[in-house]
Amino acid sequence: MVKVVRRVAEWVAALLIGLLVIGGVLAEMSMHVRRPPGLGACPPGTPQAIAFDGVILRGKFRGSGDRGCVLLLHGIGDTHFGMNGFSEVLVAAGYRTLAPDSRGHGWSGDALVTYGVRESRDVSTWVDWLQGRGCTRIFGLGESLGGAVLLQSLAHETRFRAVVADSAYSSFPRIAVDRINRVLGVPAWLGDFAAVPAVAGGMFYARVRYGVDLKATSAVDALRDTRTPVLLIDGLEDSHTPIAHSRRMARVNREIQLWEVAGADHCGAFGTQPVEFQRRVLERFQ
Repeated sequence: MVKVVRRVAEWVAALLIGLLVIGGVLAEMSMHVRRPPGLGACPPGTPQAIAFDGVILRGKFRGSGDRGCVLLLHGIGDTHFGMNGFSEVLVAAGYRTLAPDSRGHGWSGDALVTYGVRESRDVSTWVDWLQGRGCTRIFGLGESLGGAVLLQSLAHETRFRAVVADSAYSSFPRIAVDRINRVLGVPAWLGDFAAVPAVAGGMFYARVRYGVDLKATSAVDALRDTRTPVLLIDGLEDSHTPIAHSRRMARVNREIQLWEVAGADHCGAFGTQPVEFQRRVLERFQ
């Protein structure tokens, strides 16, 4: 009996160590994003702001219209260049746009991506920046990671007139599990047996190694009590972030609007239905 108990304890210990190792590898891969080659040096005069922790954030400010200012937040691994299409539409409609590089991306500083833990506070830094440039009507539009960060910021940021989030995730732990299940190619109920413990191990690693609590990334919690008008957009064919995330977020606040776009993949609504996308966004930003 003693041998059996000892053998079980050894297997449990080995399993826990294995999950921690796997989780650590996943956390390192997720929290360090390779910057695109050929980005070039930051041009003189590029807008910059100092984050709450001293990190230098940079971006691009465009337009001279008087309808308001829109903060544009890009997705994981992207830069402010990826938001040029939205900026062109909004500038043509009379808005000014600010498209920052998220920390750990592009021309902005820091080496870590924290999926909203720190980035959601950076949102307020940029809102301060916009107000300092005379912006009194401020809106937000984000894609994927940028959308989730924007939504998480609503837990403390009340100065937005309205926000739009395209293909956003409801929390980092949930999207991490979903992404692993997608790689495994098995049903969610089966994949969760491996994915949930691995993600838990990764979050433990991030907390110990970097002092980052990745559980504190819930857009659902932020949306529950917000009074900011919110439009969620998601493609019914989203292969990266299941539409269940957007539906989960929409259910917590009856004032949230959700547009489900047939035939659209991840962040594909603008390309699939550009006219309707522009109409809905501009209507939300009235």
